[in-house]
Amino acid sequence: MLRMRGAPWRSWRAARVSAMVAAAVCAACVTGYETPSDPDDPDGDPPPIPAGIAIEPGPSVGALSLRWPFVEEAQTYNVYWGTTADLNPSFKVSSVIPPFVHGSRTPGTVYYYAVTAVTANGVEGQPTTIISGMGRNTIALRVETPAVGALLGDDVEIVFSYTANEEPTNVTAEIAGVQTTMTYDPSISRFRGTLSLASVASPSSHRLTIHATGPSNEIAEAITSVRVDRPPVLQVFSPNEGITVTPSTQIFTTCADDAPNGCAALLVYPAGTPNAPIIVGTA
Repeated sequence: MLRMRGAPWRSWRAARVSAMVAAAVCAACVTGYETPSDPDDPDGDPPPIPAGIAIEPGPSVGALSLRWPFVEEAQTYNVYWGTTADLNPSFKVSSVIPPFVHGSRTPGTVYYYAVTAVTANGVEGQPTTIISGMGRNTIALRVETPAVGALLGDDVEIVFSYTANEEPTNVTAEIAGVQTTMTYDPSISRFRGTLSLASVASPSSHRLTIHATGPSNEIAEAITSVRVDRPPVLQVFSPNEGITVTPSTQIFTTCADDAPNGCAALLVYPAGTPNAPIIVGTA
């Protein structure tokens, strides 16, 4: 037989208000209280209120994980839950121990919880303060282009894939405050878009962030590191295009880059190439 001592638990609201009043009067009443023994009740006193209850997303989609310290006088615990803060005692999971994982919840929905301790004789204590949480997203994003650490120029194409029950919405990509809207390309079954980075300093390192809204209005994001580093500009002054070169042909070039150390021209020929010219210098 399960009974609550201290004050009859005729309604969840009354018990919750009682617990909140007790917590307001004395902090020690939340971490553990003692009710005077009742000689007419052989089942004993109710256990203290579990302290330090916490909630976080669980191991599976939508699940929530609750944890709290063990109460010495308790043998098991009851978990009360609901989708509103005004919990209904009929929504209860009995005889659990921490940590408790509440699976198969609807992603994007806030759930409310409170916990009571139960002694070996079935006496139930007062509930904890109510906490709330939401299970993890049903949407997962993966950046495919550009690769992690890629060097980017003025314009960069972004491609990413997703895993979700439905196609995500409000999809954007952002680098250094520059943002673009991504659109779904059915030909590759991916989202794609182009960012213009002409206003972003080069060379510089940044984060590429993809934001998307999932089927349950949950927000997901994917982040990868990139580096804006525009390629060097090489200009050949001599010889002119189409001229047949010889080993004595002189080549003059300029090379400009945004890197502090600038750049240098390098002429490479396949092995055994006849009449390879020589580099005299850069202009």
